[in-house]
Amino acid sequence: MRILTLVVIALLFSGCSNKPSESEIEQQLYNAFIETADSQLFQFINFEKINGFQQDDGKVYIAEIRYELAFKKGIEELEDDLKNQFQKDIVGSIGSGLNVMALKIKYGDFKSGDSITYEDKKTFIKTENGWLLQEK
Repeated sequence: MRILTLVVIALLFSGCSNKPSESEIEQQLYNAFIETADSQLFQFINFEKINGFQQDDGKVYIAEIRYELAFKKGIEELEDDLKNQFQKDIVGSIGSGLNVMALKIKYGDFKSGDSITYEDKKTFIKTENGWLLQEK
Protein backbone atom coordinates (compact mmCIF):
# COMPACT_ATOMS: atom_id res chain seq x y z
CA MET A 1 0.00 0.00 0.00
CA ARG A 2 2.83 2.35 0.83
CA ILE A 3 4.48 1.78 -2.55
CA LEU A 4 1.19 2.46 -4.35
CA THR A 5 0.85 5.76 -2.49
CA LEU A 6 4.39 6.79 -3.49
CA VAL A 7 3.72 5.90 -7.13
CA VAL A 8 0.50 7.97 -7.17
CA ILE A 9 2.27 10.95 -5.61
CA ALA A 10 5.12 10.69 -8.11
CA LEU A 11 2.66 10.60 -11.01
CA LEU A 12 0.82 13.65 -9.71
CA PHE A 13 4.02 15.66 -9.40
CA SER A 14 5.33 14.62 -12.81
CA GLY A 15 2.12 15.86 -14.46
CA CYS A 16 2.26 19.23 -12.69
CA SER A 17 5.57 20.61 -13.84
CA ASN A 18 6.49 23.97 -12.37
CA LYS A 19 8.27 24.96 -15.59
CA PRO A 20 8.23 23.82 -19.23
CA SER A 21 10.97 21.37 -20.20
CA GLU A 22 13.67 22.43 -22.64
CA SER A 23 12.30 20.03 -25.27
CA GLU A 24 8.79 21.43 -24.77
CA ILE A 25 10.08 24.99 -25.25
CA GLU A 26 12.02 23.98 -28.37
CA GLN A 27 9.04 22.14 -29.89
CA GLN A 28 6.65 25.04 -29.35
CA LEU A 29 9.13 27.53 -30.83
CA TYR A 30 9.74 25.25 -33.80
CA ASN A 31 5.97 24.88 -34.38
CA ALA A 32 5.54 28.68 -34.27
CA PHE A 33 8.49 29.12 -36.65
CA ILE A 34 7.22 26.71 -39.34
CA GLU A 35 3.98 28.68 -39.50
CA THR A 36 5.89 31.76 -40.71
CA ALA A 37 6.99 32.72 -44.21
CA ASP A 38 10.61 32.61 -42.98
CA SER A 39 10.40 28.82 -42.76
CA GLN A 40 10.66 28.75 -46.56
CA LEU A 41 14.00 30.54 -46.39
CA PHE A 42 15.46 29.24 -43.11
CA GLN A 43 15.94 26.06 -41.16
CA PHE A 44 15.55 26.25 -37.34
CA ILE A 45 18.69 24.71 -35.74
CA ASN A 46 20.90 24.59 -32.61
CA PHE A 47 18.27 25.52 -30.03
CA GLU A 48 19.49 26.11 -26.48
CA LYS A 49 17.69 27.29 -23.35
CA ILE A 50 20.14 29.61 -21.60
CA ASN A 51 18.12 30.45 -18.50
CA GLY A 52 14.59 30.85 -17.24
CA PHE A 53 12.51 32.22 -14.40
CA GLN A 54 8.93 32.17 -13.13
CA GLN A 55 6.51 35.03 -12.52
CA ASP A 56 2.95 35.43 -11.24
CA ASP A 57 3.04 32.61 -8.67
CA GLY A 58 4.45 30.13 -11.19
CA LYS A 59 1.78 30.71 -13.86
CA VAL A 60 4.19 32.50 -16.20
CA TYR A 61 7.62 31.23 -17.25
CA ILE A 62 10.15 33.38 -19.12
CA ALA A 63 12.70 31.34 -21.07
CA GLU A 64 15.92 32.94 -22.24
CA ILE A 65 16.88 31.12 -25.43
CA ARG A 66 19.45 31.00 -28.22
CA TYR A 67 18.92 29.45 -31.64
CA GLU A 68 20.13 29.70 -35.20
CA LEU A 69 18.33 30.13 -38.47
CA ALA A 70 20.30 28.58 -41.35
CA PHE A 71 19.62 29.63 -44.91
CA LYS A 72 18.21 26.82 -47.05
CA LYS A 73 19.34 28.56 -50.25
CA GLY A 74 21.81 31.28 -51.11
CA ILE A 75 20.64 34.65 -52.39
CA GLU A 76 21.80 33.82 -55.93
CA GLU A 77 19.89 30.50 -55.97
CA LEU A 78 16.81 32.25 -54.65
CA GLU A 79 17.10 34.97 -57.27
CA ASP A 80 17.46 32.39 -60.08
CA ASP A 81 14.47 30.39 -58.80
CA LEU A 82 12.29 33.49 -58.71
CA LYS A 83 13.40 34.59 -62.20
CA ASN A 84 12.45 31.18 -63.58
CA GLN A 85 9.16 31.15 -61.70
CA PHE A 86 8.08 34.58 -62.97
CA GLN A 87 9.75 34.43 -66.40
CA LYS A 88 6.57 35.42 -68.27
CA ASP A 89 4.90 37.45 -65.51
CA ILE A 90 6.23 41.01 -65.50
CA VAL A 91 4.38 42.09 -62.36
CA GLY A 92 5.45 38.94 -60.50
CA SER A 93 9.02 39.43 -61.72
CA ILE A 94 9.13 43.00 -60.40
CA GLY A 95 7.65 41.90 -57.06
CA SER A 96 10.10 39.03 -56.69
CA GLY A 97 12.98 41.35 -57.60
CA LEU A 98 11.93 43.74 -54.84
CA ASN A 99 11.70 40.83 -52.39
CA VAL A 100 15.23 39.68 -53.28
CA MET A 101 16.51 43.25 -52.89
CA ALA A 102 14.88 43.48 -49.46
CA LEU A 103 16.51 40.18 -48.44
CA LYS A 104 19.91 41.45 -49.61
CA ILE A 105 19.48 44.61 -47.55
CA LYS A 106 18.35 42.69 -44.49
CA TYR A 107 20.77 39.72 -44.59
CA GLY A 108 23.55 40.65 -47.03
CA ASP A 109 25.01 38.25 -49.57
CA PHE A 110 24.11 34.97 -47.87
CA LYS A 111 24.96 31.47 -49.05
CA SER A 112 23.17 28.18 -48.49
CA GLY A 113 24.08 26.93 -45.00
CA ASP A 114 25.02 30.36 -43.61
CA SER A 115 23.30 30.99 -40.29
CA ILE A 116 22.18 33.81 -38.03
CA THR A 117 22.21 33.42 -34.25
CA TYR A 118 19.37 34.91 -32.22
CA GLU A 119 19.02 35.37 -28.47
CA ASP A 120 15.55 36.08 -27.17
CA LYS A 121 13.15 35.78 -24.27
CA LYS A 122 9.89 33.90 -24.75
CA THR A 123 6.93 33.83 -22.39
CA PHE A 124 5.03 30.66 -21.56
CA ILE A 125 1.68 30.61 -19.75
CA LYS A 126 0.61 27.68 -17.58
CA THR A 127 -2.78 26.39 -18.79
CA GLU A 128 -4.99 23.44 -17.85
CA ASN A 129 -3.32 21.46 -20.64
CA GLY A 130 0.28 22.41 -19.89
CA TRP A 131 2.56 25.25 -20.92
CA LEU A 132 1.65 27.43 -23.91
CA LEU A 133 3.91 29.83 -25.82
CA GLN A 134 2.54 33.36 -25.72
CA GLU A 135 3.00 35.02 -29.11
CA LYS A 136 3.37 38.78 -29.28
